[in-house]
Amino acid sequence: MGTTTLLSFFTLPVSTALGVPRAAFTLYTSIMSLMVIVSMPFWGRMLPRIGIRAMVAISGAGLSYLAMSQFTALWQFYIAGIVVGFTLPACSFLPASVIVTNWFEKRRGTAMGIAMAFTGVYAALASTFLPGMIMKTGWPAAYLFLGMVVLVLTIPIAPFLRDHPSKMGLQPYGARKETGTPGPFAAPSGVSAAVAYRSGAFWLVCAGLLFGHASIIGFIQHAPAHLTSKGISPVEAGTFMSLCMLSLIGAKVILGWLNDRIGTVGSNLVCLPSAPLRSSCLPGWAGRRSSPASARPCSLPMPSATPTTVSFRRC
Repeated sequence: MGTTTLLSFFTLPVSTALGVPRAAFTLYTSIMSLMVIVSMPFWGRMLPRIGIRAMVAISGAGLSYLAMSQFTALWQFYIAGIVVGFTLPACSFLPASVIVTNWFEKRRGTAMGIAMAFTGVYAALASTFLPGMIMKTGWPAAYLFLGMVVLVLTIPIAPFLRDHPSKMGLQPYGARKETGTPGPFAAPSGVSAAVAYRSGAFWLVCAGLLFGHASIIGFIQHAPAHLTSKGISPVEAGTFMSLCMLSLIGAKVILGWLNDRIGTVGSNLVCLPSAPLRSSCLPGWAGRRSSPASARPCSLPMPSATPTTVSFRRC
């Protein structure tokens, strides 16, 4: 998941090399995001059929990044956006969400926050050297690096994944002692998916996630190119993005803990005041040359820094 954050560093060098407008090039990331939305229900239905290990292993995101290093035309990136967007949920947030949900009954929010925080660790570290790598070795070599990292972090660990502790004769953390052992996809309590789809609350959650993540992804995808256009070096822009990712590490863990303590609504309300503060700092460095340090307030934690997990029982 952290790899998608790093794609923003390729915007200026690749669009310049291809001789296309920046907006035309970044369209492939929009295609990628749309395909994630389209493919999530598909992978959700495939998970019980093929298992989590097979789903992670067959993901083609890493191979797509390797292929990007050989692209010479804009339409090729659009095709890659379709492939990456379609396969990305299979090796990122969907299996992570399922594993944490099945393995933890208590402190589930904290566990999810810790799991998601590691995406920030990877992105924070890579943001410090990837811009320099692109400048020295070129963007094709950097795409090769990203592809290899994705493959190393997915294929070798796939055989060790277990979607439910019952497959190892264990119980979820904090589970009550009950007779019998629940299956890996045992139906949780609550309403069915069909009932949820007809409820206004479900679509309000979807709308909140849509607007929240749209603002986050839009900022991440365009901030490095914007900073560079204002006279900041790519390395400094990478430092700024690293600060943003470092803030998310703590934010995700804290929000996960708050979810366990005061619930999802309460934890989001706690973080809402940071939104206007982040927005108020943007005009100060949007129209002049700024330093990464002056933009630190923009990396304040946001309510949607921790993903929301929703479980439905079968109809």
